[in-house]
Amino acid sequence: MDGLEKKIEEYEARIAHLEYQLAILKRKYGEGAGEVQAGLSEVDDESVRRSQERSALVFSQDARVARLALAPGSMKHGGSLVRFIGAPWSEYDQPRLLLTTTTEELLFVFSSGRVATLPVDQVSAVQTQMTEEGGSPLEVYWPGLKRPIEPAGLGQLVCLVPIGGLALKDYLVQVSRKGFMKKIHQRMAGSILQSRYIGAGVKKPPDQLLETLICNDDDRLACVSYEGFLLVVEVANVSTALELVMRVSPTDHIVSCFIIKSGDAVLVMTGSGKVLHLSPERLEPSDAARSKGEAVFSAARRDQGARVAGAAPAAAGEWGIVLDQAGTLHAFSLDELSDAGALPGGILPVSFAALR
Repeated sequence: MDGLEKKIEEYEARIAHLEYQLAILKRKYGEGAGEVQAGLSEVDDESVRRSQERSALVFSQDARVARLALAPGSMKHGGSLVRFIGAPWSEYDQPRLLLTTTTEELLFVFSSGRVATLPVDQVSAVQTQMTEEGGSPLEVYWPGLKRPIEPAGLGQLVCLVPIGGLALKDYLVQVSRKGFMKKIHQRMAGSILQSRYIGAGVKKPPDQLLETLICNDDDRLACVSYEGFLLVVEVANVSTALELVMRVSPTDHIVSCFIIKSGDAVLVMTGSGKVLHLSPERLEPSDAARSKGEAVFSAARRDQGARVAGAAPAAAGEWGIVLDQAGTLHAFSLDELSDAGALPGGILPVSFAALR
């Protein structure tokens, strides 16, 4: 292939990626979003309605994913959505939660570093019914769920990433369970999606990628570890080379990492169902390199067995979703949870996410 043919192929690949980014932006924000911002037309009502729909995605390392439609307006504090039965989850394969818009595009990231994309609404939805607190939810047989992306040769599914707004962001940031991070410039996204490879994001096993986030340079990330430490990191200070950012002990690992906005608090949920509210004033970025972070509960509680099940950003009026050890998915007002300081009814959480 001569130089001209190679250049043409490069331009064709770049154009295809730009067309893909435009398509997922339109799906995420509505067909008329660009015209509204330009003052040329109004967004179609159906596009607006679709862009506001929310889905909860429950996923595990074996690449099974359950999608549940969420209606924030009909949420009931302590109500249940569904109960998964027959799930082979274990201490080493805990299910995870992602709450996002139904019009999003998902990036499936596997432990091998391989990736695949799929619209949220192409993940099969499961039937749910919001109950009153303590009510019996509908049951879904977990092993019977389809895998939206077959993982053959790809390794374990480590995270799902909403990438509908990728064109509007500066970086993708990878975070490993053992505190390593790296940022990848958004201009590399076309190559990543074309090659279907982003990299494993770890120095060596048994460390594993935890999260991939799309961020702006002025964003802040909050990382919370299993043993109860919090570190806030400025994306501007994350290297483009894989480096240790949060120092965790051999028995510890990061369980949650997410973007925090100005004015956000953070709710930390322990495995016993306690809920700790960290005010915005406690969420200052660390100046120290390779910091262990700030303890969110006392050493005495840690010695007594307190461990973190999950953490999420929180602002007034928002809702959260909790998956418990029995496989039941519950909805909670974050305001009420914060005031109560504990989950009701002895619920023992394994995963927690906020509906933003």
